Amino acid sequence: MKPTMTKPDRRIQTAFQLAMCYNLAIVLFSKGFSDDLGTVDPLFDSVGSKLIALWGLAYGALADVYHLVPAASLVFAAEKGLYAHRWLVWLGGNSHRIGEIYERDFFNGVFFGLYGVGDTLSMLLFFHAAWTSRGNFNAFKTKSR
Repeated sequence: MKPTMTKPDRRIQTAFQLAMCYNLAIVLFSKGFSDDLGTVDPLFDSVGSKLIALWGLAYGALADVYHLVPAASLVFAAEKGLYAHRWLVWLGGNSHRIGEIYERDFFNGVFFGLYGVGDTLSMLLFFHAAWTSRGNFNAFKTKSR
């Protein structure tokens, strides 16, 4: 018996595209991949910012076919979970600096004050996408001869 394929949900596809845009906003916040954010947290230096943009492009690349590769959504969820955790740890040690960061550079203040919220929401999206597409985990397996 052939497994039934899970069909895509247009809302999830759109959310993947929004997650891509969210990640690509790093170009603006980093002021064109400068080391500006990296002076506050080295994770967001020029290379780190470029990697965030690449992750975003990966979300966009899979937006229309996410339901065919639920394991990729789990990888995305894990990646976003790491960033969300990193943000909470960073806030724990630096929350007293947020006001100072805002005063020095409004966009840096917005970025460091909020990036973990978007990453947490994206993590939940990717877990949801994997869960709703879980029927496709085995859809492409064939019997070995």
